[in-house]
Amino acid sequence: PTGGNFYPMAVGIEKVLAEKMNCTYTTKVMVSGGSTDNANLLARGQVDLAILTQPDAQALYEGTGAWQGRAFKDLQIITPLIPGHIRLVVRADANVKTLADLKGKRFSPGQMGSGESTFWHIWEACGYSQNDLRREYLDLGGIVDALKDGKIDGAYLAGSEPYSSLIDLKTSMGEKIQIYNFTEEEVAKIMAADPRYAPWLCKAGTYPNQSTDSTIIAYHYYLATTGELPNDIAYLAAKGLNEHQQWLSTIHAGYVNLDAAKAPGIMKMTPQIPIHEGALKYWEEVGAIQ
Repeated sequence: PTGGNFYPMAVGIEKVLAEKMNCTYTTKVMVSGGSTDNANLLARGQVDLAILTQPDAQALYEGTGAWQGRAFKDLQIITPLIPGHIRLVVRADANVKTLADLKGKRFSPGQMGSGESTFWHIWEACGYSQNDLRREYLDLGGIVDALKDGKIDGAYLAGSEPYSSLIDLKTSMGEKIQIYNFTEEEVAKIMAADPRYAPWLCKAGTYPNQSTDSTIIAYHYYLATTGELPNDIAYLAAKGLNEHQQWLSTIHAGYVNLDAAKAPGIMKMTPQIPIHEGALKYWEEVGAIQ
């Protein structure tokens, strides 16, 4: 979705290949519904490169969750990307202090196929069911409008900082819209259910009219592909993304959080998913993987 982070992240990938790595292949950014949609497009052979959340990548490869019984074993990793952030936004008049306060509220986990499964992971890890919410499956534009109009009480907004739709909301609504602050108990339950998640501090001032810090949840994105991708493209993508961080941050500010030194450890979180041969050449060249 263009109002989230995947689109500008993808533009960065496209531009680094063309302008910094002199890639002779033509790349074109497609608009999609998000991580789940991207995974389906990749599995169907409709795209060559896709940005996936780490949980979605693992579920796709193993054939679990949204892909129950439909394992896609040709999935391969090129590189981890910037951290993604799981944040909930709630209207101040909904008086939400804990996740339990959301029960019975009008809430949008996003649109179907947008990666809303990640929200359900953390929601269910904290002991709640999907039926505890009055669900509204809306796209980003619909979420923003519904929050402004008071038609929903809260929503799930996943993506790296800065998140453009949240900038819009905080600019127009001020303190009437709040970034939910996960409690220590909730963070502990989420990490116990899946250690790939970790707390992340969204500091005051990250967004307009944000006067307090909020604890949100962090996870990782992958640039994923299949074994059909030529080795030279995978190599150039891995090298270009991990060696032009500052330049990329002028396209999408979130790229300042790209950390090549952490890449091997991140990829070890999903050891069953192979690294593409072309990307592996890069990682071996820089000594990140032996």
